[in-house]
Order: sequence, then C-alpha cells, then structure tokens
Amino acid sequence: MFALVLAVAGCGRFGFDAGGAGDARSGDGGGGTSDGATTGPTGARYGLVLDGNAKPALVAGRDGKVAVAESFVSATTIAGVALAGHAQFESYGLVWLDPGGVPGASSVFDSNDICELRDLGASATGVVATGYSQSGATTPAYGACSLTTAHQDGVAIGVDMAGAQHLDMHAISTSINVQGWTATTFDDDAIGIAGVYGSIGKIGTQSLPATSSDENAYYTRVDPATGEPSWLFGVTSPGLTYANGLDALGGDACVMGSFSGAVTVLGASMTSSGANDVWIARLDPSGHARWIAQLGGLGDDGGSTGTVVATADGGCTAAFPSTGDLIIGGATLPVSAGPAALLHFDGSGAYAGGARTSAWYQLAQVGGRVFGTVTCAAPCMIGSIAYTPATSDVIVMSLDDVTAPVILATARGGATLEWLAAVPPDAIAFTCAITAPVAFGLDVLIPTGATSTAVAVVGVGD
Repeated sequence: MFALVLAVAGCGRFGFDAGGAGDARSGDGGGGTSDGATTGPTGARYGLVLDGNAKPALVAGRDGKVAVAESFVSATTIAGVALAGHAQFESYGLVWLDPGGVPGASSVFDSNDICELRDLGASATGVVATGYSQSGATTPAYGACSLTTAHQDGVAIGVDMAGAQHLDMHAISTSINVQGWTATTFDDDAIGIAGVYGSIGKIGTQSLPATSSDENAYYTRVDPATGEPSWLFGVTSPGLTYANGLDALGGDACVMGSFSGAVTVLGASMTSSGANDVWIARLDPSGHARWIAQLGGLGDDGGSTGTVVATADGGCTAAFPSTGDLIIGGATLPVSAGPAALLHFDGSGAYAGGARTSAWYQLAQVGGRVFGTVTCAAPCMIGSIAYTPATSDVIVMSLDDVTAPVILATARGGATLEWLAAVPPDAIAFTCAITAPVAFGLDVLIPTGATSTAVAVVGVGD
C-alpha cells in the first residue's frame, strides 16, 4: 500500500504463450520525431472494417499513414489485400493505409514455423514490429523474420511505407525463449524494445543477465543499422517479472515492469508487498535512471498487463490493473473505486495525480501529450463524467490531466478495444473487434461476420 520514489544519479512465460505486454495491451508508441505538416483534421478522421477474420489487429503509423497487422496461417485478406504465408503455425500480414484509409503496400512476416508479432511502433521511415521467430532454417525469400533459431528468438523488424523489411534487432536465445513485447523509436532513429527472456540471451555482442528462472524482463536501446545495443538491462527474479512497456520521447524513455519477490532495478533494490508490485522509471539517453518509483498494495498490481508513456514534463504516465488499495504520495486510491489505476509522475519522480478507472486504459503518447482508450460496456465514469454506452463503446480521451480526461471521440455500438498506438505527428489509431454496427465520426462500421476487426484514426493536433 505504498509508493517509493528513488532519485537516481546514474547506475551503471514459457512457453511465453500467454498474452503479455505486447498482446492488445500496450498503446505504447510515439517515439521518434516528425516535424511534417498537419496530416489531417482533429477529431474522428475515419473508421474502416478490415475483415471478418476475428483476429486482434496491431496498429501504428506515422505522417497520416497507418499500418495494421494480423496473424494468419497460409492465406488471409486484410483491408481487401490478399496475403500468403509459408509458416506452418503462424505468419503475420501487414497492410499500409493512406491518410484516407485506402490500402496500399503490404508485407508478410514469415518463417518456416512461427513468426509472431507482439507490438508495432512508429519509426523514422514507417513502423517497427517486435515479437519472435521460431524456425529451423533461414529462408531469405520469406523476409526478415525467417531465422535459424534453437528456441524462440526475439526480433525487431523495420517496415517502410513500401513494405520493405529490415532486421533491426535479433535477440538470440541460448536455452529458453526470448520475445519482444514493446517497440518504440528514439529521436536518433534508434529503436527501443522491451520483452521477456529465460535463462540467458544475447543482443548484438551484449548478454542479458544470467538467471535460473524462465520469465524475466529486458529493456534495450538498439542501433537498427548494426543491431547493437547502446544500453541494455534485465530485471530478474526467482518469481515472475514482466516487461510492461518502454516508450521514447526525444532521447529519454519511460520504462515499466511488474514483479513478485525481490528484484534489483537499475541498482535499486525492491521487494513486492503483494502478489505483484509495479516499478516505473524515467531513463536518460544513456539508459541511466533519472528516477525510479515502486508502487503496489496487498493485491495484484500490473502483472502481465500495463502500459507507460513518456510525458513532456520529464515524467511518465502509467496505467495498469490493480486489485488492492494504493496509497501514493499521501493519497489513497481505493480498489472500491475501480479495478485499475491511472497515475502520473512528474519530472522529479514525484506522484502528480492519479485515479481509479473502470477498466485498464491503453495509452499512447504524441509529442509528449498523453491519450488513452478504454472499452465501456456498462455505465462507467470517465473522470467526473458519467458515461452511458450505446452497447459496448470505445472511448478516446486526452489525458494531459489524468484526473480530468477529455473525451475526443467514441466508437459507439458493439465495439471492444484491441490496440492503441501513436501516429505521429498529430494522430492516434486504435483497432477494435465489432459485433454490431458501430458509429465513429461520419462512418458507420458494419461487421462482415459474427466478429469483424476495424481500425479508427483520431486527429489530435500538433
């Protein structure tokens, strides 16, 4: 029932099949920079039914263009674009949409066995995808995900707007799996990846901390031209540790994880008070912690679900499920007020405000401003606003003040949120499953089957 903030001057799921920080959980994004002209109006821009595949879709983009990605086996159609794959168990298809939602270039992430994506983030030339590859052979014709692996190897793959792929990072597993869960981009075009690993792993010439446990968190900043990290650290525990997110703003980053038992995070020793506690840190460009905050109650905080974004004031905003009371900075956030928490820490690491929410908010960051989405399927509170959904609505909010959300757009009808991401410099995008007609701006989205997947874009100004 506490929050511990440490100012730091500088210091130095296996089979991983369950959804983690990269599975429809992370609105992580907004790294990198773009000084281009406004790409469209503020508010709801367009909504588009992608397909009736009933597959959760990842999304990210930049400069008004949006990339959507879904898993498939052998063949699929996304936004009217037919795609084929070779993987025995899973491939991923990606389709670019122009600022009006018209499909264009496509790309297939493929291997002999499995290529699974867990997140997309904006990059300098398009998007960066992270996840893992498992394959008995390298087949160049299948693309950058086709690697010879002994287990699951973590990957980060850049995809430009023409659909061309580039292997930006290869996290090699030596005895147990490695996966990428979250992708972001720094202002020098380096990529940030957070994920999980077991036993030991290696990225470039650098090794992750050796551990005897099979689920541990790692965080890294990698030069995509060489695959070499400029910084890399792991958080290990005899219990479970989760990589809940990494989000870049300029050269800084906010990182978040959750853990049970005792861990050391960037030199700070922590012991959980409940089933899981959460830690949040703001890192400088060298990967040193400007500050670290630990928080948790007697319940379960974070776990495999949560997200964090970097803010313009030098702080971080985080959202995660929480099953116990939180006492932070002298304020109590009782679990009776909601099953999830939304918190902001300022540039000194001090708690600067928070609220209990009706469900876990996904977050995205554009130019240091924070936005969120949530599904509301029964009357719910959005800050002080009593919101009544049509049936199941997705609500899009500005969260510059986490205690006073401003509703920007809604997808009203049979919609359930899947994914949220930044589309710098002036938009965000989300995907949702729809089971009935959904009104979004001027568009009405009609499902093509029992469950369809849709994407929607909201302009947020620059």
